[in-house]
Amino acid sequence: MESAVLDFESDYFTLFKLQEGVYAAIAKDHSITGANAGFFDLGEFVILFDTMTAPKATQDLIRGAQFCCSKEIKFVINSHFHGDHVYGNHAISPSIPIISSFDTVKMMKEYTLENLQKYQKESRKEIKRLDTLLKTETDSSRLFEINNDLDFYLTISHHGFNLRFPDFIFQKELFIQGSKSSVQIIDVGSAHSVSDIIAYLPDDEICFMGDLLFENVDSSWLEKKSVMPFAVNPKNHLKVLKQYSEKNLKYAVPGHGKLSPSQIIFKTNIEFLRLKYPDAFS
Repeated sequence: MESAVLDFESDYFTLFKLQEGVYAAIAKDHSITGANAGFFDLGEFVILFDTMTAPKATQDLIRGAQFCCSKEIKFVINSHFHGDHVYGNHAISPSIPIISSFDTVKMMKEYTLENLQKYQKESRKEIKRLDTLLKTETDSSRLFEINNDLDFYLTISHHGFNLRFPDFIFQKELFIQGSKSSVQIIDVGSAHSVSDIIAYLPDDEICFMGDLLFENVDSSWLEKKSVMPFAVNPKNHLKVLKQYSEKNLKYAVPGHGKLSPSQIIFKTNIEFLRLKYPDAFS
């Protein structure tokens, strides 16, 4: 692991240079952002992978691309439909195309939008409740959770906040060649969610894995059916993890958590799948 932490200020993430032209935005622990993101400079243009939760975090991503590459974002990829990866679409200029899969767009229109509208309906009541809790809570971990929840409801209740859907749909694989590098945008199918997209840069031996990888898989998830779920299709999830673990990547950027040696993070996630979904190994 020879990534460099860049001198870039953001309340939402720490910016890492993984290789020339390849950058990972790793969410800060205290941040509403939650999910990681990244961007890569292929030569003539920069591609953004995921938009996090908060529009302000997305604005920082765009600013980070200008800081690192002196270029504007030309394309955005949504890895899957979960809100912590797509709510930031709100901050993307209408002139910048967002690309994803058919099933991701379908689920965003049916599930993500419905959830957002529910949260927005509850936001005034929740903001009042959380403000009250802040006045009496003394435990630091609880204060962290309360402030994070409060930031979320304040963000989505902001006037004009809406969910922007992807503009273009691709099937299976989209290969983008630049003058300096290339990237394969791959829909691996149903795995963590109903459709999961990864960004594989073969020349750089780097892959942005979205929520197919978590840096820290919580053992409490083994008993909770309500977490995500971690895998909609455990068999395919396992298949994809094994396939990319065999590539000996320099970096496998997780959807959540810190950067970690690729072989360790693959091993940890495969072992978690074995414990939670033993039938996937039969």
